[in-house]
Amino acid sequence: MVDSAKSQKIRALFHSLPVNCGGTNMVLFAFVTEKREFLETLMRSTTLALTLAMTAAASADLYSLEFTAVADFVAPVTGQLTLDLDELGAGSFLGTVGTTFGPASADGTAAFAPTLTSGAIDGTLDFGPFGSYDLVLNFFPGAGSGTLTGFDPGAGLVVTGDIFVSEWSITAVPAPGALALFGLAGLGRRRRA
Repeated sequence: MVDSAKSQKIRALFHSLPVNCGGTNMVLFAFVTEKREFLETLMRSTTLALTLAMTAAASADLYSLEFTAVADFVAPVTGQLTLDLDELGAGSFLGTVGTTFGPASADGTAAFAPTLTSGAIDGTLDFGPFGSYDLVLNFFPGAGSGTLTGFDPGAGLVVTGDIFVSEWSITAVPAPGALALFGLAGLGRRRRA
């Protein structure tokens, strides 16, 4: 353990005093007080570092992606997806896509530019009794396009259609605990009198 210069001076003064000196208790009190303050400062720093790390983890890169499109065989398409992206823009998505067949659950992989001005999703739409389809969509500023491919039980064959995205938006979803963790960091800074 490395002692500060002040601690070394106090320790030297403490050892130089006679045993029956009334000042011994005062020097010992000053030494203990300094050590306590050092430990409290260390604990506050550690608490702040852990809180900031937890805040970064809690504010995972969640985004809401909404789009409107027209597809060859399912007419209008609307999507509401939640994207979970890492700092490089790669991740996954989960949500609902609505078509003339009804709603479909959607999941798969996603990759977006760090600026969120372009990206792509590749996954599956599950329409239940109407079949499961592979969805590939590319988004670029102002529009997008892609394909929908799968087996149509009603037609008895594999169908493929083009999708044209007329508008889309992506917004960050704030983590519910992030602000609470910042508040927790503030509690560690209180000093006792």
